[in-house]
Amino acid sequence: MSTESTHFLIFLIGLMASYLGSFSSGGVSVLGVWLLTLLGISPQMATITFKLGKIGDALGGVGVFHRGGHIPYRYLLGASTSSVFWSFIGSYIIFAIPGRIIYWVSALSMLFLSYVSWRWKLWIIWEHTIPRKREFLYYIAVFFVTLAWNIFIAGSGIWYYFLNTYLLKLTSIEAKGHSTAVTLFWFIGTTLWVISQGRYVLSWAVVLALGMLIGWYFGSKHVIKIGNFALRNILLVSIVGFSLYFLFLALYG
Repeated sequence: MSTESTHFLIFLIGLMASYLGSFSSGGVSVLGVWLLTLLGISPQMATITFKLGKIGDALGGVGVFHRGGHIPYRYLLGASTSSVFWSFIGSYIIFAIPGRIIYWVSALSMLFLSYVSWRWKLWIIWEHTIPRKREFLYYIAVFFVTLAWNIFIAGSGIWYYFLNTYLLKLTSIEAKGHSTAVTLFWFIGTTLWVISQGRYVLSWAVVLALGMLIGWYFGSKHVIKIGNFALRNILLVSIVGFSLYFLFLALYG
């Protein structure tokens, strides 16, 4: 396949994954990483490429969520600090982990947290005032769990969704807005890793980011329109579907 064809396909992957994934939690990464591996890119390199490309995903959605007042900025600093640090460190660690393990962890965590989210009806907790102790617990959880988020990126959205709705008691749409904003800092940490390595196919990330910017901009506008209850149902159904696919890859891939 020519270089131009590869770049065009990666652009389309970013466009499709970002648009469709905006209606799910974890779906963007699952779709994107899977489609990139179909081009012959390893799961590890696909993850790094996708983390870089998600700058377009964030830029396309942050403006939309900001204008709608769906980004709780008071929680952003603590989450973003952990995201930069672990995105940098995690980019080193991921190459020591077999692809099959990445699939297993992603799939099982998605299934478990989807069940907990459904069982506890997290989507109906729409409070904006939480105890200071609960907020502090969120920052501790984010610091330790973000390492796993930045290694097992496929399905990581459900981890964010769980902490944002359970600990911070955000609505589904606010949880999406918060996660989108934190994505900007994933990009910073991964970019620092790329600079430290001195080698990487940055053109892949550039065309992926362009596709994701367009896809997420239009997708996030539609997400806000459908409302919290409908979004919650779409999230849980899509997450379970993606997790079953990753279980298949873990067993037979």
